[in-house]
Amino acid sequence: MSLAMRQLTSFLVKTFQKIAVEATNVKTSAILNEIVCYNQGAYIQYSYQAGELHKRFKEKVLKGEDATSERNELQSHLQNGLRKVIVENCKKAVVLYSSFKGRDRLPQVRVGLKVHEYDEKNKEQYISTLWGSPPYLDKNKCTVQSNSASRHIHTHGIWYHGYNIPSMMLAEDYSNSRIDVSRALQYMSWKRRLVRLLALPYKFFTDSCDDVEWRKCWTANNKDIPDFRTCYKSTLVIPLTLKRNSLDQSFIDIVKEKGSRTSFFCPNELGNDEPGEMRYIYGYFCLDHVYPNFFDEQFDVNCGYIFADIISLFLYTQITYTKLSFSYMGTKEHIITDF
Repeated sequence: MSLAMRQLTSFLVKTFQKIAVEATNVKTSAILNEIVCYNQGAYIQYSYQAGELHKRFKEKVLKGEDATSERNELQSHLQNGLRKVIVENCKKAVVLYSSFKGRDRLPQVRVGLKVHEYDEKNKEQYISTLWGSPPYLDKNKCTVQSNSASRHIHTHGIWYHGYNIPSMMLAEDYSNSRIDVSRALQYMSWKRRLVRLLALPYKFFTDSCDDVEWRKCWTANNKDIPDFRTCYKSTLVIPLTLKRNSLDQSFIDIVKEKGSRTSFFCPNELGNDEPGEMRYIYGYFCLDHVYPNFFDEQFDVNCGYIFADIISLFLYTQITYTKLSFSYMGTKEHIITDF
């Protein structure tokens, strides 16, 4: 190939790459614009209606009248409205994450939202799923310490990236109550890995994202083995969080008094905040994928915090009119978060 031909080829490759990047940026910015527009209207409506319903409920309580109907109406709005927003944002998150670097040709990312709840019987805090991408799983609950992601966030106050779960299981660096450890270690034995390596040419012509052997390492919902989409090899978990240093002490005192069972303050190790910065954490925005090493620690983390912050507005509006409301707490013991 002549020098001129090589230069022309190089120019064309760079030009097409630039066009592809620009097209991706335009598509991503359009998706972000749609997300912001949707949530602007949704939040204004949700918070205003919640305020009006809470006002009616509070007036009845202060008069000493039966406020059951008003309380139920408030609960219904807060619960159904929050669920709708979570579902819509999780769906939009799937579209956004699929737009990055040609992922639209790959299996979709699964998205979910988890929060802390408190078991009065066992006097223990645990994590419960509010919503997750289909296929739906039975609502499995776990303690903070039994899951690597929540344990990491509880200790360090920052996002968690499980980049290659099979390899991390082998290194004893990942734990999940849904994964059978002994089966996972067998999956990562050198014999099994050699068999999978030799089978790669065959997998090229089949559905390579469905790893049946890996699926057998996971617990199932009344099935022999679970759906392959729920047996991920990569996970990214973003905390729903507030910076303590940006909060008034009066608010911190109320949160500590009323929310200590379902939230916590922890150190922050992001490195871009003031020394001694604390984070107030009360939920998790969770992503997972069937491929290992799938998530990008810049684009995916930044987008994850966008969704976590947006959902925080709605979630804390619900908490404000229930858990932090003296009128509400006088008639009901805890917030309704179970959909």
